[in-house]
Amino acid sequence: MPAETDSIRELIKLWMASSWAAAFFGLSQIAKLLGNGNSEWTKDALEMVTRSIESELSEEMRMVFQSGDRLQRGLITSMFNLLAGRVDTSRLIAKNVVDLAQCASGTAAMLSPVNEQQLAWQELQNKLETFNLFAHVDLDLDLLRKDASLSEFVARASRLGPYRSVWAIEGVGHFFAELGDTSGRSIKLATEPDTLPSSSLVALHSGAGLSFARRCLETITTRHSEREVRTTLERFIVICNENSHAGYVGAAYEALGLVARNLYPHLLLEIDHHLAALDEELVAYFWHGVGRGVYFAPTNFLLDRKTLRHVMKQAQQESPHELARLNVFSGLIWALVLVNIRHPKIIEGFIADNLDGLDGEIFAGALCSAAAIWRESSPEDKALTAFWKYHPSDHRVAEFWNAYVTEPSRMMLNHYYPAVRNAGLGWLFRHRSLPELFVDRERCE
Repeated sequence: MPAETDSIRELIKLWMASSWAAAFFGLSQIAKLLGNGNSEWTKDALEMVTRSIESELSEEMRMVFQSGDRLQRGLITSMFNLLAGRVDTSRLIAKNVVDLAQCASGTAAMLSPVNEQQLAWQELQNKLETFNLFAHVDLDLDLLRKDASLSEFVARASRLGPYRSVWAIEGVGHFFAELGDTSGRSIKLATEPDTLPSSSLVALHSGAGLSFARRCLETITTRHSEREVRTTLERFIVICNENSHAGYVGAAYEALGLVARNLYPHLLLEIDHHLAALDEELVAYFWHGVGRGVYFAPTNFLLDRKTLRHVMKQAQQESPHELARLNVFSGLIWALVLVNIRHPKIIEGFIADNLDGLDGEIFAGALCSAAAIWRESSPEDKALTAFWKYHPSDHRVAEFWNAYVTEPSRMMLNHYYPAVRNAGLGWLFRHRSLPELFVDRERCE
């Protein structure tokens, strides 16, 4: 009976969600598809309706349709979970607010004229989508079974497609690590790589690192001593080392910067001081995370030209020394590229607005690191190849693109990616120059 009940519940949810598809497809066509009457076949048919509609739409309309489809499915899932008393109401409300904002920004992008304002709306939708997948992955995928294994969570997130699955798996890493607070278990990624797809490991370590960083930093009191901060950082490093695979631990370290930048900005300089005494490599990872935090800061969510100038100024002002500057800018560009990998025109706009002050070497290093991370995390995604083969319309941007995007990406993906991958992709979560990246490590070892 429980299995039957679950199947019926899922079928009802899917049928209710299909009304968004019905608006595009027509109820009569859906009725024909549902004529078989078998519940499993019916669920497949409802999904087929949605996929059929998507294939008939233009790229712009497809994104709007997908946003609306996910919004309605999310609302239906939320309603069922709320009625069952299985989730926190405040989190459901927060998720639905972001869902609505994501759908609205996608619609605004489609309806805006082709200019920088359209790009700003599209970039906002991309950012909201990645944030929502990470922050609310348990609600989006109905991950309510606390006894489920990490591999089960990853498998469910992997079914979301080549772009969305990466951000959802990062959310799974964070969600599973957070369960340690209540269930007494830890994520222990150091011992689980054989049970997980290799494509999931970067995102899982990054997501888990965010949980480790938050839990450590929140213990620092308002009137803290130097010793308290130092002890907290040492504990964070131990937690990362004990729970991370050696080849990916850099992804966990880097998360400290993002959490500190957006939740505890008053601690930035103190953390820098103590990490410098521990290990300069940790300083680099930390400031790379700060750069990522600048990109994801709530005040920087809508990146129009005015905000872009402000973001670049922020990155400069928040860098107390050269190592910090290299990594803050690298982390900022790295996040910008990964979030907008499907829309190279957004990166073109960023370059055009910052061409005179943009450091090509930092940009190329960040881009190549991001490309390697994406190739590993989403090997089926064709967006990466389309990205580095893109041709900007502005001739000045085109020159920059050829020198610092197309050629370095080609070298990384066609020649150096296997060696970089074997060295451990956590190594890429800090600024790396092109000479560092383009070394054949297999011959050097």
